[in-house]
Amino acid sequence: IFYLLTPLSLLFSDARALLVVQTLLLASAVAPVYLLARSKLASQALAVTLAAAYLLFPALHGVNTFDFHEIALAVPLLLWSLYFLERDRFLLFGLFLALAFFTKEEVALTGVAIGLYILWVQRQPRRGAWVMALSAAYFVLVTAVFMPALGGGADVGRFEGLAVDGFGGFAGVAITLFTNPVYTFGYVFLDADKLLFLAQLLLPLLGIPLLAGAGPWIVALPGFATLLLSSYRPQYLLDTHYSAIVIPSLFFLAALGLARVEQRRRSAALPLAVALLTASLAMNWQYGWLGGKLFQGLPRPSQHQRAIAALIDAIPPDASVSTLSRFVPHLASREQIYLYPTVADADYILFDTALEGDFFPLISRDPRGEAIERLLPLVAGGDYGLLAGQDGVLLLQRGADPANNPQALAALGSVAYDAVDLGGAPG
Repeated sequence: IFYLLTPLSLLFSDARALLVVQTLLLASAVAPVYLLARSKLASQALAVTLAAAYLLFPALHGVNTFDFHEIALAVPLLLWSLYFLERDRFLLFGLFLALAFFTKEEVALTGVAIGLYILWVQRQPRRGAWVMALSAAYFVLVTAVFMPALGGGADVGRFEGLAVDGFGGFAGVAITLFTNPVYTFGYVFLDADKLLFLAQLLLPLLGIPLLAGAGPWIVALPGFATLLLSSYRPQYLLDTHYSAIVIPSLFFLAALGLARVEQRRRSAALPLAVALLTASLAMNWQYGWLGGKLFQGLPRPSQHQRAIAALIDAIPPDASVSTLSRFVPHLASREQIYLYPTVADADYILFDTALEGDFFPLISRDPRGEAIERLLPLVAGGDYGLLAGQDGVLLLQRGADPANNPQALAALGSVAYDAVDLGGAPG
């Protein structure tokens, strides 16, 4: 999906352009939400309210404020796909579903579920079978062929809490799911964090997706399984990007649930719209960013952030750099860039000693200490010299004069290298 965004790089060299595009695309999905609701509901007020509930949805804000991620783009794509499916415009449905697949591999599992929905609920067995087969084939092709060929693979380790000893990969997880459903149920529904996450997803919509019926819920099952069967806690936190996989199905189900309520009691439309808007506003105030209590006004750069920006500007655009995860996007418009602690032959190292710094992919109990430990030999050995430093942010250059390196060692809090020959090995 990134290839479709490459024209941005011709217009903007600033990584923040991606954040703007992500925001606009997520916001644009209010259109299929409204159109889907309008096609299902007699009440204009309910359709508008569901669209407003989408824009107020705290999980959507979590997706958008947690960096830029490809899975965020699946939200508008899946919503347009589901809208065109319900309008029986099958070619447009297939186009947007295929584009959604290109965001992340697990979206194809949602495609399998949509195919089953077409087969079982919409009573179109041939179309449903084709969607199921093509979605499953894509998922297998990507996870079993493309990803290993590129040196990666499916991250099954996130489900290690379900894996059976002695079995690796999908097999170990599948054995537990099929042979020990009691344990699986407790693993999901006896976990306080997962229950809170479910409440945070359903309460802004008054639980209305639960009224859509068992058949339509097929569409949501793969997404919820991806999140709730995980032993990786960020996958079921509201302020990360992972919930993007379930947002489209939740609003699809909400539209169907509202339609069922409206059919039974047409007079309930206006009170239901008021209740839905009230719940959305209340949950947005508690957990959202659109006027919620988390929003503290437009951000202003701190002294530390200004120091980072100044040192980023000091790095030549054609130089290779090793730097921390948070800085990589701002330095990525170059031929070679390394995510620290990978240094390789980088011309520069940009490092932040701040206690609250982001040292991913180091995920030990003390990632900052580990990051510093790996940097110390390069500074103490004189491989890199301190070119500039501000507010604990260090810019080191390969082969530069190490005369200022004691300042860098002090910023790193080194005790082991207090007495050191900066031209050679530690003393």
